[in-house]
Amino acid sequence: MSTNLDLRLILYRALCAGVGIQMLTLPVALAQETTNQPVKMEKTVVTGSLIPTAETVGPAPVDIIGAEKIQQVGSQDVLATLKALNASFSGNGNIGQSLNNGGYGESYIAIRNLPTLVLVDGQRLNISPFSTFVQTFAPDLNLIPVSMIDHIEVLKDGASTIYGSDAIGGVVNIITKHNYNGAEISGHYGFGLDKGTYNEYRFSAVAGYSKDGTRIVAGGQYYYADPLYTKDRSIGSLSPQQLGAAGLNAPSYVSPSYPGRVGTFILAGSPLAVGAPGYIAGLNAPPVVAGGPFNTVQAYNNAALSDPTWSAAHPGLTPYIPITSTPASQALRGTASILNTTLLNTMTLQRQDRRTGFANVEQDILGNHLTAYGQLIYSENESSGQLAPAPIPALTLYNLTVPANNPYNVFGTTQGTGSTNASLGIRSRLIETGNRLFATTSDFWHMVGGVKGDVINDKYHYDVNAGYSQTTSEQVQNSASSILLNQAMTPGGGGLSQLGVPIYNILALPGFNDPNTIKAIRASDSQNGFSDLLTVQGIFRGDIYDLPAGPFQLAAGAQFAHEKLETSAGSLLASGNLIGLNALPVFPGGIREREAGFVEGKIPVLSPEKNIPGFYSFEITASGRYETIDSHATSGSSGVNSPVSSGSRLTSS
Repeated sequence: MSTNLDLRLILYRALCAGVGIQMLTLPVALAQETTNQPVKMEKTVVTGSLIPTAETVGPAPVDIIGAEKIQQVGSQDVLATLKALNASFSGNGNIGQSLNNGGYGESYIAIRNLPTLVLVDGQRLNISPFSTFVQTFAPDLNLIPVSMIDHIEVLKDGASTIYGSDAIGGVVNIITKHNYNGAEISGHYGFGLDKGTYNEYRFSAVAGYSKDGTRIVAGGQYYYADPLYTKDRSIGSLSPQQLGAAGLNAPSYVSPSYPGRVGTFILAGSPLAVGAPGYIAGLNAPPVVAGGPFNTVQAYNNAALSDPTWSAAHPGLTPYIPITSTPASQALRGTASILNTTLLNTMTLQRQDRRTGFANVEQDILGNHLTAYGQLIYSENESSGQLAPAPIPALTLYNLTVPANNPYNVFGTTQGTGSTNASLGIRSRLIETGNRLFATTSDFWHMVGGVKGDVINDKYHYDVNAGYSQTTSEQVQNSASSILLNQAMTPGGGGLSQLGVPIYNILALPGFNDPNTIKAIRASDSQNGFSDLLTVQGIFRGDIYDLPAGPFQLAAGAQFAHEKLETSAGSLLASGNLIGLNALPVFPGGIREREAGFVEGKIPVLSPEKNIPGFYSFEITASGRYETIDSHATSGSSGVNSPVSSGSRLTSS
């Protein structure tokens, strides 16, 4: 049994990761040039330091994830790739499309659950406006297509003196394709082997041209993934009987809120009562019996036993039976949580639909002394999630009131908000209004332009650039309105009753209430977000003085950033009047500006050529940053790095 399960999981993971298909490669014979010749890359990184250095050297060495590793993993987004290859991204701050309850189909990262700066070719991205609702304040990584990535540099240490306070946890720098000749069209198809349908598709095209000082890379990608329903994966949708047999308690997806429940009793005709003593097939609503009003369910049951009409049809039986008598409750040791909500088509993975275009351009104007460059990324993302129909765990939670004169209120006492009577504990779930749906759309722009070059015998390098990115997002949520439901339960109370909408029976099972009433209480609302980021920065670095172990290197720069964030929500969402959805605390947003100056120096003390036992090299680095964000603040640090050998290092800072 265990072996078969392991084999199935291995096969599923392998196949669900996808079957990558290199569909077509177009050589650059069109330009009569040699195509896709391997280019020997220098073993340097640009993340975590203003001075490019070897990937294994520096107070905080950088992990590099190359394109080959990304292809081997088979993941179709940046977050899944990082989680598969680096354990630092395993915390709950790394949110992806598996967050169905309260998620937006976006992906955020946090190294060791700390704030992590995300860069694309060293440029900042604006935060997703919806990330504020899950308290991450991070860019959406789903906006970056994997077909655009050359490699990813991961700095797993704080870098606030280089990048500012938002790099406390570390830095992820996504390096895109630049020096690329040729054209490539590729596709990916992934599928699951378990029950249900789960497929994912990716189609991408990349083309590049490099000649006579001109370098252009452009491409596009389309990605689609089906939703994965929880019920299609047995490990996440075990029935109460299966859970009980395994000695497990009811997990969160087994709910205590369902139609027909009042306190510790359940309507005898409920599907959840099948197999219990006193089950009555076809009973979809409690009957009105003489002798009321009733302050307890037991008093109502006793009156039903003596009611001529009821007792003639159901001798010796009562309209309500104890929940503990149901098979599901007995399997779970008497709990009232017996509704398996995964059978109501909840999703584990949201549906994804992403379309992205990108381009990188470089033009040498004065050789390597002056190069103009630019980058453009545009992405349209759609996602949809789905939860079970809205629960009503307590009438007062949504300010609901069942008046005593409601013709279906068989107890004859006002229940819920404003009632002075003893609470009967009426609970329900709005099965007939349908699943709670979350449909999210986002548009993203990222643009960069700048000039760079080498001057004074190529000993000094400068880079001046400006970047702008923005995201516009909307999510539509649907459920039922508590305001409209109150109107539907109140005879002659205005609103829906004046429109002739039939009264709603909250004590009934699905199928009892009039379809016009169900339609009338349905409602939807939306939340919106906008964020943008404008940056202007310049960096100058060079070899200042030659020392015996190498040049003394110094880099300095300045940066200005203007950020804007706006979020809003409709009145139903903001007030919590959509049943089953929490009141949305809207982040007020605003504008933030930061100005910063930074400097970094590197002093080589020992070099590999010295051949000193125990020291491969020894250098001292120091960096500092002065930054203002609405108020003045300073930060600074220094670091000493000494690789003891080529395979180990001693770091202090």
